[in-house]
Amino acid sequence: MKPSPSLKKQLDSLPLRAVSFIEPMECLAVSKLHDGPQSLYEVKLDCYRALGIKSNGSVRLLSRRNNSFNRQYPLIVEALAELPEDTVVDGEVVALDASGFPNFNLLQNYRTEASRIHFFVFDLLVYQGRDLTRLPLIERQEIMRSTADGVITRIDIERKYSGGSTSGYYFSATFTYDFYDSPGHRMAGSWYKNFSTEAEARAFADRELPIDKKVVVRFNQKNPELNNLELDSWTYTGDRPTSLSV
Repeated sequence: MKPSPSLKKQLDSLPLRAVSFIEPMECLAVSKLHDGPQSLYEVKLDCYRALGIKSNGSVRLLSRRNNSFNRQYPLIVEALAELPEDTVVDGEVVALDASGFPNFNLLQNYRTEASRIHFFVFDLLVYQGRDLTRLPLIERQEIMRSTADGVITRIDIERKYSGGSTSGYYFSATFTYDFYDSPGHRMAGSWYKNFSTEAEARAFADRELPIDKKVVVRFNQKNPELNNLELDSWTYTGDRPTSLSV
């Protein structure tokens, strides 16, 4: 998360805030939806609301009732270690099925389905000890959006089984890429695509995303399509969803 110089100047003018649990804002029941240029709409992810808190070199993943999620979702806790010190993010713990869509039932099996569980961040409340809650939401989200140059470092092709009405085997290709979020701050992320056969998966990897292929990592909170057929999908990179493009 690297704000522009003008935005950084604004951040430096904001008051300091101790990093601690912040009670999430709940939905407000209204008879009519607000509309107009002052309104924002986001994709509804019906899973577990959570706060990610980084302070004193440690990470806490807390529910909206201030209960720890660290034991249930250790991989998310590990990823949130990439957050800057004294930072609080607000988001949703979401499990994605084989098609890339949210599946609440998978969250209950967090031990066996750990690789399908992600943390989608939609708000930044405290950034490096500065209180961002005084800024409009659109400005807080701006801090989370930027781009970075990356490179493909690893390709894993795995044979998987899909149950249900379309049961059968398929092959999932996962592409790992490294990038620098800010000078000297190296991070890693992944993007995946499913195929009917192993040959199709390997041909795609050789043609589109071979090792050492340069890519652009785009921090994007507003992509409504999950794992679509283009090189632009919800993925998980460090502490936020991103999109990957060549």
